Amino acid sequence: MDWLEKDRVELEGRKEQIYNALLQRIAQLRANYEQRPDALDEEMPSLPFDSLQPATFVLNHLLRGLVRRAKEFTLKRNDAIDFCHAVVAAAYGSVATLDKQWKRRVEELPKPNGLAKIYYPPEIDQFLDELDGLVSAREGSREGAPHVYEDLR
Repeated sequence: MDWLEKDRVELEGRKEQIYNALLQRIAQLRANYEQRPDALDEEMPSLPFDSLQPATFVLNHLLRGLVRRAKEFTLKRNDAIDFCHAVVAAAYGSVATLDKQWKRRVEELPKPNGLAKIYYPPEIDQFLDELDGLVSAREGSREGAPHVYEDLR
């Protein structure tokens, strides 16, 4: 139990560091953007999708979006971890679930791109169908076999 508590405390500290770093980066980029809107393109240029570096593409464009929309919302502590989840899920998954706001942000990224199809909680049945289809396609035809994720519904 002591080990678990120590790990939880370390994780909370890391989450705080990620939050502070993200907040500072957005604030810095936003200050420059407000003075000169073209500063964002100079400091953090828009990148084309690169299948060899999908996380760089997602991180870059999510951050650009957060900077441009910084006055529309207040970044909360959990948003930093959600940001990290969105980057990894969108860049390296085939399908993923995120909350509604992060789904919207990922779907707004420049296209074409090879990012994961993102679902949010009200779309869980479609997500499970897609996931089941991916598994079935990987395993070949499974006519008559039960859905892999049927018990999750």
